[in-house]
Amino acid sequence: MKYMHFSFFVLLLFGVQCTLQAQTPCQQSLQVSGFIKTVKGEALPNVRVYLHSQDSLFLDSTQTDNQGFYQIAKLPPAQDYHIRLAKNDDSPFSGIDDRDALLLRQFILNVPPPSYLQLMAADLRKDNSLTTLDLVTLSQLIMEIPSSSPDPNNHWRFISTMDTANRGKFDFSRPSLSQAALQALRSDLLLNFIGLKEGDVDFSVRIQ
Repeated sequence: MKYMHFSFFVLLLFGVQCTLQAQTPCQQSLQVSGFIKTVKGEALPNVRVYLHSQDSLFLDSTQTDNQGFYQIAKLPPAQDYHIRLAKNDDSPFSGIDDRDALLLRQFILNVPPPSYLQLMAADLRKDNSLTTLDLVTLSQLIMEIPSSSPDPNNHWRFISTMDTANRGKFDFSRPSLSQAALQALRSDLLLNFIGLKEGDVDFSVRIQ
């Protein structure tokens, strides 16, 4: 009987400590999961999702399934994490045509002004501006010149849906795309992303 009373006291004390000590969450492991889709809502399979520590130490990786879903579990709580995404299993030229070139010419003149996501897809030189150099790169992609791909290891760019909700217009001072910083993770996180094919300014790419 004394043993049962002692065990109950220990469990009760542990519960009180978990409630009062915000710096030491009771949950022993957390997970980050979500869906990665195109602007038009199509699921993006085979997106590589890499997890790193705050000090850039590789921790884990996974990839999205046919529904565009990913999940990384068993994460210690109250830690800082860094997520990076990449996709290069398709042709760098798919989804890119003369329509994109026409739109980019108009965007350079700001007539009409492009949307936030269109500007991110159009900045092929990754220099935080839209110039004729981006148009030259896009023209080379349309002609399927192999060396024209801005990044052979990643034909896509990704932005979290939380970021798009917080930005009403394009901001060239934005943090780097295709990544997300998670500070002091204390609960399971649903983190969705939108995928943008480089150069696909009209979002016409078809997912195979």
